[in-house]
Amino acid sequence: MSAQVQNGSRGPVVAPVRPQAASSSQPAAVSGTGASRTVDSFGGAAGSKEVTAYVNGKPSQITVVPVGNGQYLRADAADAYQRMEAAARKAGINISAGSGFRDMKQQQYLWDGYQAKLRGEKWAQSFNKAARPGFSNHQNGIAMDVEGTHKSYKSAAYQWLAKHAKEYGFVNDVSGEPWHWTYRNKVQ
Repeated sequence: MSAQVQNGSRGPVVAPVRPQAASSSQPAAVSGTGASRTVDSFGGAAGSKEVTAYVNGKPSQITVVPVGNGQYLRADAADAYQRMEAAARKAGINISAGSGFRDMKQQQYLWDGYQAKLRGEKWAQSFNKAARPGFSNHQNGIAMDVEGTHKSYKSAAYQWLAKHAKEYGFVNDVSGEPWHWTYRNKVQ
């Protein structure tokens, strides 16, 4: 069985779904590679999941929280992102979650596509930059590809984010990607 995972403007990523048996403290609603589970009301926020994250290639367990559009971020980044999105909306700017936390299989798919694009393979020309699996801030739950920037540094959404995202701890840290924002927890 597989499920399509939305990946912002890059299109869906197909990832296998392995349901786990439900118990009184662990519901069965899971997705990804089997390395995640839904956290119930005894263990975390509604809809939050415990997942395997990666920082500099090293795995660790973190809790990710839903932020809309089926996307997740690490709990502290999710809180900041949701406050930032609400502030943008209040200012008349429409942004939304495009691609947040990625498991290893999703990141591998994007990396393989990006590498194929660099080799000039025609099927892969729509792929954007992708970090090596295990080294993406998406895999640490702190990066969000924000919808609404229309892939342009001149868009109203990007201009608003450039001026205000730092107030919520986010920075645009990937050259050529006005949609990519990383939570650095340094509110200015």
